[in-house]
Amino acid sequence: NSKLAPAERDRLLREAAAQRRRRDEERNRAHQVGKGVAQSQWAAAGPVSDHPYPIRKALPGIGARQRGPSLYIPLVDAAGVLWSLQTITPNGDKRFLKGARKAGLFCPLGWPSGKLTELYIAEGWATGAAVHLLTGAPVAAAMDCGNLQTAAQTIRTRWPHLPLTFCADH
Repeated sequence: NSKLAPAERDRLLREAAAQRRRRDEERNRAHQVGKGVAQSQWAAAGPVSDHPYPIRKALPGIGARQRGPSLYIPLVDAAGVLWSLQTITPNGDKRFLKGARKAGLFCPLGWPSGKLTELYIAEGWATGAAVHLLTGAPVAAAMDCGNLQTAAQTIRTRWPHLPLTFCADH
């Protein structure tokens, strides 16, 4: 173990910080591109009509849209800004927009136009739609288990006193 001279250590720390800034800038640019693609695809899609995925799950297409064989699930932030989409194919394959933001985003299902008084946070769209249909309460679908905590943190930041109930798949 050799100790670095203070000047060398400072130089390495500056280089690491510059690399982090460049990565953050690249990620932010990709998120902005993804946001534009998501908004364009969402605007071009229409009501869910005969998509096999919600039919197989015995659910209406609540919160979703369809374009051709693709089911689109919107991913928004706490301000309601659309940043990305999850696309579900007829056979149930799920894909997120490449490079688009996902962390902390969610699909709002049955949200009232007024004040939120309670909120369920579900793992995926189908679970969230089922919870909303059963309870009538608003649901935030986090889209996968890896985003449950991050979505909840986003929601907690915006609504610090809102009662949250988690509905994970397993």
